[in-house]
Amino acid sequence: MSRSRRFLFPLLLLVGLILTLVAQAAEPSKEVRKTIPFAEGGRVEVETYKGSVDVTAEERADVLVEARVTPDTTCGDSKAQAEWVEKTEIRIETHGKTVRIESDYDRLSSFHWAFFGSCTARPFVDYKIRMPRKADLEVKDYKSKVTIAGLSGDLRLDSYKGTMRVGDLDGSVRLKTYKGEARVEMASLRGDSRFETYKGEIEVSLPKSAAFDLDTDIGRRGDFRSDYVMAARSGRGTKMSLNGGGPKLSLTTYKGNLKLSAR
Repeated sequence: MSRSRRFLFPLLLLVGLILTLVAQAAEPSKEVRKTIPFAEGGRVEVETYKGSVDVTAEERADVLVEARVTPDTTCGDSKAQAEWVEKTEIRIETHGKTVRIESDYDRLSSFHWAFFGSCTARPFVDYKIRMPRKADLEVKDYKSKVTIAGLSGDLRLDSYKGTMRVGDLDGSVRLKTYKGEARVEMASLRGDSRFETYKGEIEVSLPKSAAFDLDTDIGRRGDFRSDYVMAARSGRGTKMSLNGGGPKLSLTTYKGNLKLSAR
């Protein structure tokens, strides 16, 4: 290899890196940060469309919300993307004992057409939320990545195509997803819990010593596997008490996959 070629390759890499950094710096974005006092016995509600929701529950008496809005670069020119980011509103409001957080796209046109079909021009919204450990939480989402850790209040999750990861949960759960994936690690079962999916995948992990009443409803094209009991065949259900029985754990699927893990 000639001397000039040996120097050309690193130079091209450097130019590519600089262009990437310039493009990232030029990408329109908007950030919101707000701290809200929280009433004991209250709840936090989050409603969003696409992006991510990262929730950490800890010992605190307020709710800290950080949100970052960035464009969906799969459609629209840079000028339009900057306008869509600017018009996307992050609403953080208090109603009684409820703190409500919402990604509001009302100022945007709903859909824009792209090659080979429709393309949603709605920007991504990435949330980082810190909230009291004992508060209740409800998340309604379309196709975001949701992560929740440390919660000991009741949890409600409803997602269309999102992915959900919940760790160290010490409360009841109501989780429903259409084509999403969920993995929930529960420290204990306090109160009845229900998991439901149409075409998605859900794994629920419990301590081996957990005491509960299991109730499954598995569709003809669904699948259920369990470390606690022999897995039910598709089209059948299971009703039984584990470790002496306790709160009701309901698992339902039409044509998705359910797994109950013991750890």
